[in-house]
Amino acid sequence: MGHIQRHHLTNAKVVLPSLQVLAAADRIFSPMTDQIVQRRIEALTLAKTRDLLLPKLISGELRVKDAERVIRERV
Repeated sequence: MGHIQRHHLTNAKVVLPSLQVLAAADRIFSPMTDQIVQRRIEALTLAKTRDLLLPKLISGELRVKDAERVIRERV
């Protein structure tokens, strides 16, 4: 595979969808991307909670029944 040169990019042809097609794609993909973002935020929150509680639970510093209180104090 050779190197791409500037004139290759200048001469490249690109098909652009119509505004109707873009709007339809947005209606389909926007909810999906919103869910991806929300689930990523939730995963980060859960990971932080795990990282806070797990060492304390393993060491015996914290009992499971007290874990909810610790989380409420951090929020």
